[in-house]
Amino acid sequence: QPSGTKSAMAVSWFKEVIAKTGKPPGRGEFIQAMTQPPFSMTPAGASTYHAKIKKALVEGMSFTDYLLLVG
Repeated sequence: QPSGTKSAMAVSWFKEVIAKTGKPPGRGEFIQAMTQPPFSMTPAGASTYHAKIKKALVEGMSFTDYLLLVG
């Protein structure tokens, strides 16, 4: 499976958790989900994805953008 697809799926999952809970998934929760199918990442890979997605979606956005993301 191409990494671009896996990356898009991981971002979608991350956004779904924010939409459902109002907060980003924790590192452990993300790693647990990403090491299962259909993602099947290694724990190290999942940890890297978590850091990059969190930085891009949460830390790298304004509060207004965050509110738009969580709907």
